[in-house]
Amino acid sequence: MLPGRSTAQSRPPKNDSLVVVRQLIGNAKPILDSLTQLHFLRGQHSALQLQLAESRSNLSAAHGRLAASLGQQEQYGHQVVQLTYQVGQLRRRLGRARLEVWLWRTGAAVGIYLKVRPMFR
Repeated sequence: MLPGRSTAQSRPPKNDSLVVVRQLIGNAKPILDSLTQLHFLRGQHSALQLQLAESRSNLSAAHGRLAASLGQQEQYGHQVVQLTYQVGQLRRRLGRARLEVWLWRTGAAVGIYLKVRPMFR
């Protein structure tokens, strides 16, 4: 190679910039569509972030309510156990009272029978 002479490899073609411009013009519509889509996606992203933050706050509030209701449920469980025990005691007392009433009635009937029986002999 001679000094001062350029070769075809080192020199850019004359129509290279024209090709770049044509590619840019050809890709302008897809680029615009992509940028438009990006714009709308950014708007949706902001709205979705707000919705996510609201959902997280609702979730934490629901978690607090759940913890409170679980505490109440445990308290109600203890009350149910106590009331069930009291109902059992009252049923036993009622059964004993009914038995006592029937024993008194039977005793009274036997006493009346023993008093009245000698009259009919």
